[in-house]
Amino acid sequence: MLVKQFHYISKQESNKILDNLKNLKHKTIILLMLDCGLRISETVTIKFKNFDFKKRTITIKSLKKRGKTKLRTIPISNRLYRVIGEYLNNEKNIKLNANNYVFPSYTSKGHIDRKTIWRLLKSLGKKLNIQNVHPHALRHSFATHHLSAGTSLAEIKEMLGHSSYNTTLIYAEIPTEKLKERVNQVTS
Repeated sequence: MLVKQFHYISKQESNKILDNLKNLKHKTIILLMLDCGLRISETVTIKFKNFDFKKRTITIKSLKKRGKTKLRTIPISNRLYRVIGEYLNNEKNIKLNANNYVFPSYTSKGHIDRKTIWRLLKSLGKKLNIQNVHPHALRHSFATHHLSAGTSLAEIKEMLGHSSYNTTLIYAEIPTEKLKERVNQVTS
């Protein structure tokens, strides 16, 4: 059986991408995928009603077409919370109604297009010489960074909205450097 190769970007690479994003809308979108593990379709269609800013959480309905629809609640990181605030304070065309998209399209009714984010990441990857930068790589990075930091597989599974641990294991890799660190901790 051939195993599909999944890609993630390191914390250093993700910080490099974030440092090079001057557009607050784009930075907020990337952080939603990187810090919350959202799929691109979930990110571009997110509405204000999905946010609980007091509790600093996002409740999202999976847009994956497999099985029954599942809601999941994900904490908002401090940096994402700050960037969302900056974005909302600086964006003049946003109406803070519960059913409005957080990332509206300026060329059509509805939300920003997924292709816009694909092109943005492809361009950034090329500019910064980072391989395999695409929206789903950010979701894999979310899982990998959490696993490396000691977040339990059960917690990662819940935040990603997976029904199976096997799926979560596919998403999360432990970088070799972290494994070396852990081996040395155990054997010293």
